[in-house]
Amino acid sequence: MAGQRLSDEILERLQPCLVLEDNSIVLLDLEQSLIESGFTRLHTVSTIAQAERTVAAHPIRSAILDFRINTATSVEIALRLAETGAVLVFLTGYGAHLNVPKALAHVQILSKPADAAAVIQALAAALGD
Repeated sequence: MAGQRLSDEILERLQPCLVLEDNSIVLLDLEQSLIESGFTRLHTVSTIAQAERTVAAHPIRSAILDFRINTATSVEIALRLAETGAVLVFLTGYGAHLNVPKALAHVQILSKPADAAAVIQALAAALGD
């Protein structure tokens, strides 16, 4: 799917999109793949504090969240976004069996290294259509 443009309808429902990832290479790869797929409203951040400021300032409709950022997790950000109806995907280097709150049980968890196309496909699939 990376390099293949998503439909305008799907893009409208997924934007603006937040990407929270503390590995700069992974972050750049995801950003480039999202742009190639048609995303024009992206917020890429590498810390929880940056993510919190972004969520407070923008009506985020979807997010790709690295589960563990340094010694913290992105669970609180995910819970805030889930309350607004945002579409979420977790990425993790710790295996696909994470202990997440029940309110996030529906969120797909992808293990790193995850192909950017698979991440975008999971985000679009989470729309539930």
